[in-house]
Amino acid sequence: VDLDGNDSSGATGGDFATSFVEAGSSTAGTGPVAVVDSDVDITDPDSGTTIDSVIITISNPSNLGSETLAFDPTGLSGFFFDNWDGQTLTLQGTNTLAEYEAALQQVTYENTADAIDTTPREITIQAVQGSTYSTARTTTIAITASNDGVAADDDLPSVNEDDANVDLTGTLLSNDQNLDTGDQTDLVVTAIDTTGTIGTVSLVGGVVRYSAAGHFDSLVVGDSTTDTFVYTIGDGSGATASATVTVTIQGVNDAPIANHDTITSLTEDDFSTILATDMLANDIDPDTGETAWLTVASITPIQVAGDLDYSFGGVIYSPFGHFDSLAQGEVANDVFTYLVKDTHDAVSATAATVTVAIQGVNDDPTDIAISNDSVPRNEPIGTVVGLLSATDVDASDTHTFTLTGTDEDSARFTIVGNELRTAEVITIEYLMFIPIRVTDSAGGILDTGLLLSPNSRPAVDLDANDSAASGNDYATSFIEAIAGDAGTGPVMIVDADMTIADANHANLQSATITLTNAANVGSESLVVNGGLPSGISVDGASTDTQIILTGDASIADYETALKQIQYTHTSQSPTAVNRFVTVTVNDGALTSPAATTTITVVERNDPPEPSDVSITVQEDDGEGAFTSVLITSATDLDGDAISVDQIHTTGLLGTATLVGG
Repeated sequence: VDLDGNDSSGATGGDFATSFVEAGSSTAGTGPVAVVDSDVDITDPDSGTTIDSVIITISNPSNLGSETLAFDPTGLSGFFFDNWDGQTLTLQGTNTLAEYEAALQQVTYENTADAIDTTPREITIQAVQGSTYSTARTTTIAITASNDGVAADDDLPSVNEDDANVDLTGTLLSNDQNLDTGDQTDLVVTAIDTTGTIGTVSLVGGVVRYSAAGHFDSLVVGDSTTDTFVYTIGDGSGATASATVTVTIQGVNDAPIANHDTITSLTEDDFSTILATDMLANDIDPDTGETAWLTVASITPIQVAGDLDYSFGGVIYSPFGHFDSLAQGEVANDVFTYLVKDTHDAVSATAATVTVAIQGVNDDPTDIAISNDSVPRNEPIGTVVGLLSATDVDASDTHTFTLTGTDEDSARFTIVGNELRTAEVITIEYLMFIPIRVTDSAGGILDTGLLLSPNSRPAVDLDANDSAASGNDYATSFIEAIAGDAGTGPVMIVDADMTIADANHANLQSATITLTNAANVGSESLVVNGGLPSGISVDGASTDTQIILTGDASIADYETALKQIQYTHTSQSPTAVNRFVTVTVNDGALTSPAATTTITVVERNDPPEPSDVSITVQEDDGEGAFTSVLITSATDLDGDAISVDQIHTTGLLGTATLVGG
């Protein structure tokens, strides 16, 4: 047998050489190849014309099951039986040499393996006649592998709705193949297509990550949904394939979200009110259908004046009795925070703030008062009886006062602003009831009245015999003390014969003595000289320029007390202007007209005070002036300019002169 009669394949000695190229992703390959050349030649040295069989064997198969020898008898003459056992193909039948030559040209080699072994295949061919075998000839087939590409299969991973950046790479590649190797060798994800994808998919360095978090919060526990994207793999040699990933997202419980609330529907007079419904109205549960079942988990007061109670998810609030001071149109805020929870007991991560804006409503005035209910008798028209005021829980309300009586007593008065004034000279002595209406700034009214008692004011005469001043006043002098002359010292602010008269009361309640024009604050003051009569004391509100005496005591005791009050000045340079001290007394009903003491302040020149000095001179020195040393060391309490007036040189060994100061 000569497999290549003219040795055109390059093989000699009856052999044959050919090549097989694997079909791949970018090439069809050679397909099945003939195992002999077209000029195959079978001869018989004994001039025989037939043979019984031909045996064709793959000597070194390495892709068993994928590589085959096939025989196609189509168009052949003769009669052949063929048998393939996985490695050897046998053609049987007594046929002519020419018929077997034609038959061998119909035998082909095929290899369908993806991971093809490129070891050259050796196929031996022998002809058989009876029991005689021809010399075995070999066909050498060079095997060339091609890139078979890759196969990508769809994937069905599962994640929870809160999962983020889940690495799906291993899952996606686990069922994909590099067809050249039959496994995942060299496979890498090269692209993703997220058209229509709800979640977030990323591809960085061949790693595919999927995030469901934030996209499927509406899923409730036990529910699921799917999301899809497409990925493409490659083998590094240009082969690619794509598959679809269907991600199943499992629902998990999401904590609810509490939102801030402002409740403006309550007024200061409202009783217990259920607030939970209003608070929950704008809260949400991301899980579909669960918002309606939210409840309040807890509350924390921040600034709460009203009554706030929490029990088993219920919130009850009552402003009643806590905001009566609000006027109509005013608003006060109570503030607390709360957490909300769902049916799975998941609590909101952040507390929401509830601001309850309590609306003020008007409260009518409840009472009227006057600063003085004694009406001064025998005083001019327009005399102020007292200042009117109203009791009203609405702290910012203002009030107007109106006389409503039409009787003779009501006609004796008028109201200007909040002052009750006389409209005539009051001479009567009986009690009067004066009807008055109080109207607040929101229109609330109170009709009431005042019981007034005519009264005569007490009177103070600081110098009964007018020895120093006429009328009820008094005059005195304060003389500054100088060296060698003590001056007057502290002076009384009343004369020794001062008197107090009160037609209606035997006792007084207070006296006020005021230095109205202190010119040297800190150096001049009013003082109490000695002890005060029993029952009278100095009020704590007294100052250097005002002494207030208080206590229920007789007129005589108050006369004694006033004689204890003195004016004093400690400065050596008092301002020489008259000081005025006013005195009033009060009997519990009315205050006396003020009587005034005029104090003439006499400033006197204080002599300068020289000081000893030490001066050092040299024994040969001539005249040397040292006047400035003497002047600088001297002082003058009045701050006057100082000059050297005299020098005395008794016992002086040197010569001292005074010339022009």
